[in-house]
Amino acid sequence: MGKRSILYVHVIVWALILERITGNSFPPEILNGNVNERIPENTKFGVTVATVTASDRDPQFPDNEIRFRMFAVKPTLDFFAIETETGNIFLKRDLTTDTSDTYQMYVQAYDMGSPSKTSATNATVTIDVYRNLRDPFFSGGPFAANIPETSVIGTSVLQINFGDSDTDAPFNTVTVSAIGDDKALTYFRLESYRQIVVNSDLKADSDFQYLMRILAQDGGSPPRTATTVATITVQRNINSPVFERQSYNETILETRQLGLSFLQVKATDGDTRVPYNEVRYLISSDAGSALGAQYFIVDDVTGDISLRQSPKLDNAKTVDYTFTVNAVDRGGRSATIPASVRVTVIRNTNAPVFTNLPNANQINHNTSIGTQVFQVSARDPDPGVFGQLTYSLTGDGESTSVFDINRTSGVITLQQSLFSQTSTLYTLRVRVQDGGSPRKEAMNTLTLTVQRNFETPRFVSNSYTFTIKENEPIGFSVGQIVATDADSAPPNNLVEYYFVGSTPSQRFLIDSRTGVITIRKDLTTEETPSSYTFRVQARDSGSPQRLSQEIPLTINVQRNDYDPLFGNLPFSVTIPANANQFSTVYTVNSTDADTVLDFQRREYDIIGDDAATSLFAVDATAGRITISSLLTSDPAVQYRVRVRVRDFGTPRHSSTSLLLVNVTRNLNAPQFNPTQYFATILETQPLGSNIQQVSSSDLDTTAPNNVPTYTLSGNALALQYFQVNPSTGLVSLYKDLRDDTATSYTLTVTVADNGSPSLTGTNTATVTVQVNRNLQPPRFINAPYSSTITRLVTDNSLLPGVTVSTADDDTVSPFRDVTVSVIGDDSAVSLFELVGSSVRVRNAANLAADTANTYKLRLLAEDGGSPRKTATTTIDITVRRNIVPPQFNPTAYNATILENYPVGSEIVTVSATDSDPQPPNNQFKYSITGDTTAMTYFYINPDSGRISLKQSIKGTGVNQFRLQVTATDEGTPPLSGQAIVTVDVTIDDTLRFTQLQPYIASIDENDPVDRGFITVIATPQPNIKYSIVGFSDSPDYFKIDENTGVISVKTDLRKDLSKRFKYLIQVRAEKQFPNGLQSVENLVNVTVLRNINAPVFNSTQYQANINEKYGLGQSVVQVFATDLDTQDVLLYSIIDQAGETEPFYMAPSTGIITLKQLLTGTTKARYAFTVRVRDQSKPERFGQSTVVINVRRNSQPPVFERTPYGAPINYNQAPGPVYTTSARDPDLTGTLTYEVIGYFSAPGYFTVNSNGEVILLSSLASDTALSYTLGLAAYDSDYPNDKAYANVTLTVNRNPNAPDFTNPSYSITVTESYPLAVSLLQVSGQDADQHVVEYILESSNPIDGTQFFYLNPSTGVLTVSRPLTETGTQTFTLQVCLRDNGIPARSSATTAPVTIFITRNNNGPIFAGTFTTSINETTPTSTAVLTVTATDSDPNTSPYGQLKYRIIGDGDFTQFFNIDATTGSILVQRPLTSQDNALYQGRIVAEDGGSPPRSATATAIINILRNINSPVFNPKNYSITIDETHQVGQNVITVTASDADRVAPNNQIVYTIINSKTAEFYYYLDPKTGHIYLKQCTTGKELLFVFNVTATDRGFPALSDNAIINVEIKECPKCKTNLHSPRFFAPIYFVNIREGNYSKTNLNLIQISATDDDDGNDGEILFDIQSVSNNGDDKFKLEQDQFNTNANVICSGAVNRCETYLIMVRASDQSFQMERRRHSTVPVEVRVVPFSTYANKCTFT
Repeated sequence: MGKRSILYVHVIVWALILERITGNSFPPEILNGNVNERIPENTKFGVTVATVTASDRDPQFPDNEIRFRMFAVKPTLDFFAIETETGNIFLKRDLTTDTSDTYQMYVQAYDMGSPSKTSATNATVTIDVYRNLRDPFFSGGPFAANIPETSVIGTSVLQINFGDSDTDAPFNTVTVSAIGDDKALTYFRLESYRQIVVNSDLKADSDFQYLMRILAQDGGSPPRTATTVATITVQRNINSPVFERQSYNETILETRQLGLSFLQVKATDGDTRVPYNEVRYLISSDAGSALGAQYFIVDDVTGDISLRQSPKLDNAKTVDYTFTVNAVDRGGRSATIPASVRVTVIRNTNAPVFTNLPNANQINHNTSIGTQVFQVSARDPDPGVFGQLTYSLTGDGESTSVFDINRTSGVITLQQSLFSQTSTLYTLRVRVQDGGSPRKEAMNTLTLTVQRNFETPRFVSNSYTFTIKENEPIGFSVGQIVATDADSAPPNNLVEYYFVGSTPSQRFLIDSRTGVITIRKDLTTEETPSSYTFRVQARDSGSPQRLSQEIPLTINVQRNDYDPLFGNLPFSVTIPANANQFSTVYTVNSTDADTVLDFQRREYDIIGDDAATSLFAVDATAGRITISSLLTSDPAVQYRVRVRVRDFGTPRHSSTSLLLVNVTRNLNAPQFNPTQYFATILETQPLGSNIQQVSSSDLDTTAPNNVPTYTLSGNALALQYFQVNPSTGLVSLYKDLRDDTATSYTLTVTVADNGSPSLTGTNTATVTVQVNRNLQPPRFINAPYSSTITRLVTDNSLLPGVTVSTADDDTVSPFRDVTVSVIGDDSAVSLFELVGSSVRVRNAANLAADTANTYKLRLLAEDGGSPRKTATTTIDITVRRNIVPPQFNPTAYNATILENYPVGSEIVTVSATDSDPQPPNNQFKYSITGDTTAMTYFYINPDSGRISLKQSIKGTGVNQFRLQVTATDEGTPPLSGQAIVTVDVTIDDTLRFTQLQPYIASIDENDPVDRGFITVIATPQPNIKYSIVGFSDSPDYFKIDENTGVISVKTDLRKDLSKRFKYLIQVRAEKQFPNGLQSVENLVNVTVLRNINAPVFNSTQYQANINEKYGLGQSVVQVFATDLDTQDVLLYSIIDQAGETEPFYMAPSTGIITLKQLLTGTTKARYAFTVRVRDQSKPERFGQSTVVINVRRNSQPPVFERTPYGAPINYNQAPGPVYTTSARDPDLTGTLTYEVIGYFSAPGYFTVNSNGEVILLSSLASDTALSYTLGLAAYDSDYPNDKAYANVTLTVNRNPNAPDFTNPSYSITVTESYPLAVSLLQVSGQDADQHVVEYILESSNPIDGTQFFYLNPSTGVLTVSRPLTETGTQTFTLQVCLRDNGIPARSSATTAPVTIFITRNNNGPIFAGTFTTSINETTPTSTAVLTVTATDSDPNTSPYGQLKYRIIGDGDFTQFFNIDATTGSILVQRPLTSQDNALYQGRIVAEDGGSPPRSATATAIINILRNINSPVFNPKNYSITIDETHQVGQNVITVTASDADRVAPNNQIVYTIINSKTAEFYYYLDPKTGHIYLKQCTTGKELLFVFNVTATDRGFPALSDNAIINVEIKECPKCKTNLHSPRFFAPIYFVNIREGNYSKTNLNLIQISATDDDDGNDGEILFDIQSVSNNGDDKFKLEQDQFNTNANVICSGAVNRCETYLIMVRASDQSFQMERRRHSTVPVEVRVVPFSTYANKCTFT
């Protein structure tokens, strides 16, 4: 490198020396430094546009020989060049291909000396180009003129104005010319003075419009152009039609027939040429003519005016219609003054009005025939026929046969004798009609009364009384009332009977003719009075009607009040299963308290439950229950025979009860067959799994007697491990066999059936079970295992050298079946998996990501036992992870430094990578290896790879060092990679481009921005910066990478509007050297390849189909092309071809081809030509396509298809489409058009639309025609004179619709007790024609349904005509049809089925269970205290399944309780404290909704809790002190308690001592009074007695309270004798006696005894009565022998039933000292019981 630098210096020195030798001293000098010229854009090629001059002061040749060179950038270089010898700048390319206005270039002069010298300055040359920027324009447009065809040749038609906005000639110089279109150039020309004038006689042609296309061109090259079209309209229709008259008037009736002409308007046209003299008429569309146009129509050809629709449809009833008729010739000119038409319609405005009706008159029954009875008078103000009146009689009854009316005068006369007639009143309906159509009419009545009736009806009796039973059926005759009338003839002597009053009887009917009274409604429902009283009256049928006097009518009803009751049910019996058929099971009995025979007579039946009804029967009269079918046919062991007893009332009262029949069925014991069973199982048999099944048989035929139950017995060990299913005999495992080691088990199975009683099997079954056990563990073969792999293994790679195999010495599966699985260790299980006998990599990605070098995979071998026996082994896996050595990229580095490069400065940084994924395998260190010289001068950072200078190299003379750099990783084993670093040592050098000549490059204008296309390089490297300087706008389109020198596109080259092909780029390189900044420049010539792509049509051929009458200027087809050069603007054109292209014009910018000549003058059907598109770019490119245009011509006329046309329609058809016609035109070019052409009134009602559909305009209902014929025409709208004709005949159906049903079917569910003559349902029908509909009951299934149901023919209401209880049919299906009164009458297409489901009362209610409760006597009224419940098997949706409850007794139950009839809740209705009863028992009846109802009876018992309050002591504690000498029998203290209960015995208190035997020994407590007496002497005893006393009431349950008694004994020193009190042998005595009076017999009741332990008088005892409760002191006495220790209690008075008497008897000793006498008392309780055992029992407490 250093040598090259020295050589370059030498070259420079030799050049300087050579320059001094040759003598080329002066460079050329530019004489005109700035040159400016202005030229037009159409300057020709080669023309000199500017000149640069220069001089050279050197005296000799060639030093003063001057040459010129030009520097410029695109587009200047593309368009201009310089002559090197003269300095002349000339145009070398068409400037119109560019858009720039200014071009700038630099010219340098240089001499031919050696070395050559260049001018110190350059000449700047600026060329301004003025361009043709604007198109010519037309002003004052659009250009249009309207002239008559009579204009003469030379007549000026139109002035054309134009101009150009360019400022310089020739671009602002414009010329114009006419270039087309069609016939315009034949009949018109464009004069030079801008006028269009007539060129030929216009009458020679028929066209009415001409288009002249005019071209304007400026002086540019190519010229800019503009086109316009002058439209010249020739008026060929000059004259307008003229009406012969200006106004027309006509008068018509409103009933005039449609379509019949009544007036004609007429106009003429002065034009001589068709169609301009052909006149057509139409009614004006102005608002004033709207009403007239609605009702009138004018024939467009003849001018005949007729009705479009009837004026009667005009709700406004307009009289004068005015409208305007226009006349228009077929050229479109209208009459200047239209014709005014006035039509006056005479209307039937008013209906006739009666002047003397309605009216009433009388006539005697003997009036003569022909006598005038009345004259009717009416008036109508309408004129003419509308005011002419006609009279007639219509309906009613026989009036029209008895009387007649004169049609003209209205006189009514008698035409038939009244004497033989029976009518007393005639209503004559008189109608008067005018002469209109339809006629208006009025109708009213004349009432004529005939006097006939004289006598009043009289009853034969002044009152009537009848008696019936309540169960008589509906319709039953109760009796007859009779009245007579003395008039001689009917109707005056015809009597009618009726109930008097505003509300008729709901229960009874009276036949108005016969007087027979019948039952109307079931007497057993709702209210239950035993007597009904009415007032009845009779009236005759005469006129005036006469009435009898009212008389009373009484109907007494005998009622069924009581239910029958069973006497010996419920009950239970037991019978054997083989009991004989018809044998007696049980006999029931019952009673009924009713007195009427039918209500007292009873019968029995069985109504349930389950199969009992089919197996047992009951004698309906005797009540004997027998077996009706053998019991062996049914397996039940118990039957619930539910027996019902019913009386013969209606409804029948009944009771039900239950007889339980128990049946013994089990006869045979089961037996095993076979008796031996064997099974082999594994010790792992699942618990509960089936092992073996034993089976047995049983000769019994029904369950449960033949249903076995199995059990295990015998071997205790077997019973621990096995079980048997008691139902199926399946033997299964009960306990895990692995808890034992036995290999065989023996099981004994027993069996018993499930009969009652159960029978045990006759034998047993033995099951032997063999057990296979798991004895040997598995083992691995050739274990343990090991393998080595790399981290680069892939998924599913097999570990080399590893094949896993196992063995197991057991002989049966699954114990010999070995499975091997991976169980560890560490992360090995997630990285490796066992597949068969091989181990493969499961997740190579995770293995590669892991860092471990060794893995231990633990394998587990398991046999199929449970628990499994196992063996384990391991696989040691070694993974080599350090695979890739560090790699340098690049592997060679170059660096250049100066020899004075500072020590320690960075020279270059090397970089290596290690693709091993984890450290330390990818961690490495850098080092310099190899050349020791390099290691002397250079240092490398081991971590960063940064190489720096370690020791100065200046003066070493070495110009290049070659370093080997090594990167060594830290993996195991370590791997390394090398790179070579070359360091060149240089001194400062001269900056220069490696290529001294300008660079040359070529690119496509479509190249994208930023795409590099050439690289410039300067030397010496590095640190050179590149930039672009000059020329012109090159820096706008190109850029250079300042570091690499790569030149790329900066701006899209397609945006350069000048489309330059050449660009000159001046580039500069700069570098900072130690001695300063150096720079150097060079040129880059860039050639741009432009317009690469040609335009392409999107189709190779375009086709269009047009009509021969296609209009001028109409678009025919559009072609379309695309150009991948997106900036190109496409221009379209037609390539002229004789005979093909003349009629067509193409828009250059859009590609739209339009018609410029009419096609009607030729017969050519197909045109084909070529079109071209060009992109107008440089160089210009083209594309071509073909256009084919097919012309449709009219060669065939239209024709109607599928004629003749006709259809029926309904008179009430709604306006709209009614029929469809169809025409076709094989060569249709326009629209197929339909129109109406007649006839008569049809066009007034019908029209036709564009689809050929015949449309009804208004309703036909008001017209009378039966058919209409409508004339139609069809034509191609492009050829309206070429028509096809057809007629459509429409026949009117005046009764089109049969009646139909609103609903297709009807159904209803009714009860069998549904009342007569009450609506069941209503059948509904309608007739779309509004005719009257009649309902007809056509048939019934079953056939007798017509006897039970009646269908009203007018209303469709269906009622019951006969009681439904008289038939057993469950379902009737009636077929109903409809019939209208149209002409002809029509019936419904189908019948409507009416299905009537009759709900029968098949089941009676049944009470379940007993009903008992207890309540407090203070329970408030209206409180529900008990609910009784009954069920009924009838559906609860029917009234027979809906139950009502009522109370029928007993005792006072009904006074205190009532029942909710719906829920069965029993409620308190009266305070319970008003009585003292302990319970109430009532009978409850449940009745269903039958008529008569079914019922059941139950008993409700309500116990009344009346003992509410407990006794209460006051106070609670009592204390007293007595002497120890206190006399026995004397009162110690009295305790008192009270009880707030209202009545006895609840408030009666009994006192007792509790929980103290001592106190009971010493003290006696009177249970009634609460007196506590001393019972034993207390001398020497305890000083303090504390005990409890209880007060208990006698209510139920008994309530109590306690008190504490404290008795302190005060010691008496004197008390040394009489130490003991008398002592009774019993603490209390009881005795029962019968009620009665014992005052005479002195009944001895009981003997009482006492003793005394003292001696002498102290031990002698005397008895007396202290007290008797219940005022019984005079009823009892004592009898005692003196000093005897016994006494008799005697009853000496009258005692009452249920009374209790408590007699307190005292025993006293006879101590001489009275104060020391001792006493004891004992209670004697006497209860009085009833005398008879049948009397009510007493309740004692």
